[in-house]
Amino acid sequence: MSKTKRQRGLDFQRWIKNWLEERGWIVHNETPSAKKTKTKEGKKIWVSGKTDIFNCIDLIAKKDYRTLWIQATLDSSVGRKIEKLKTVPWAPNDEVFIFRKVNKEEVVIKRFSPIRQELDEVGRIRRRVFYPKEGRFEI
Repeated sequence: MSKTKRQRGLDFQRWIKNWLEERGWIVHNETPSAKKTKTKEGKKIWVSGKTDIFNCIDLIAKKDYRTLWIQATLDSSVGRKIEKLKTVPWAPNDEVFIFRKVNKEEVVIKRFSPIRQELDEVGRIRRRVFYPKEGRFEI
């Protein structure tokens, strides 16, 4: 049986968490938790809702004096993600990223600029190795 998009997304979040932890980061991965509720008819069911932090962040990573705010996505278009990021009053020095899985072996990392309200690619992960786009950006 193939996985749902939600299951693949949660797998990708766990992959990012593990990848960052391998590099010395402490990572919180916001995952859904099921709750028991009743329907109008009185039937008991389990449901899980959205759990994104600020309605747009999946993971928070800490290392030294840095904090990364991360949105993980499998979507080819990140337009909706950008619109959600724009609703948060980020500080100019907040490090906000979108990790987008391109295929089995490649992840594109883009940084959201709180001031310009735009994305800039900072690098790619290929086969678990980070390749910065330019300069000496480090994760």
